[in-house]
Amino acid sequence: MSHDHFSLSQKDNWETPQELFDLLNSIYNFTVDACAVADNTKCARFFENAFHANWSGERVFMNPPYGKGVTSKFVEKAYKEVYEGNCPVCVLIIPNATETIHFQKLVDRGARIIFPKSRVSFIDPETKKPVHGNTKGTAIVVISKSDELGFNR
Repeated sequence: MSHDHFSLSQKDNWETPQELFDLLNSIYNFTVDACAVADNTKCARFFENAFHANWSGERVFMNPPYGKGVTSKFVEKAYKEVYEGNCPVCVLIIPNATETIHFQKLVDRGARIIFPKSRVSFIDPETKKPVHGNTKGTAIVVISKSDELGFNR
């Protein structure tokens, strides 16, 4: 599968709970949702294809698809955009999969990683209702050259 285009299936299109987004947005003031479609975007603007979009000056929120090998491509894209100076911050919601190479790279690179106290109940794309019983933990990853809360990287 090419990393240049990802077609989101309903299975990959779970929405971030509004309360979680609102909390993160109150801290990071997002300007764009990099992994959204029109009916689930959390920001006024969204990227239909994060890999071809212009990230210049954007404060990016993303809840990428969790498919095998897919999450790591979005993590690498976010890291590249921040560290090339295209955007000041990118916050990702990803599976808490500490054994994966991309997760270990995030730790090695000094990303801020937040582990919610409980499992996130993502919103079903069809019913628009939260689904409880998520079988995996969630990590909130903040990629920024200088942390938004005042700690320089």
